[in-house]
Amino acid sequence: MTRIIDLKGLTRGDTIAFYVKGKGVTRNVSNAYFSVKASKNDTEYVLQKSLGYGITEIEKGLWTVEIEPSNTNNLDLGVYWYDLQLDFGNNAILTPMKGAFELTYDITREIQ
Repeated sequence: MTRIIDLKGLTRGDTIAFYVKGKGVTRNVSNAYFSVKASKNDTEYVLQKSLGYGITEIEKGLWTVEIEPSNTNNLDLGVYWYDLQLDFGNNAILTPMKGAFELTYDITREIQ
């Protein structure tokens, strides 16, 4: 079952990290994707992470997603759309969460 979880108030240019627990998941994933788009129907991603590249499987049913500051530093402020898709192989796909991904303003910038 997919849960709608809006990630609101995320500061542009900050490290964004969170855990995802797959209730009842008893096997490892073959891949995982955290994808962000400007519009739900867009074909281009503004940000995407995958297993080993921002997504880490800690144990069966538990993952971390980490977005580095450079991934959002140059994005426009506003609401984007995301989902997290887990691929277990053999056409077994699970999307445990999706929703709004809101980037808010940042004040401090690196001094050039």
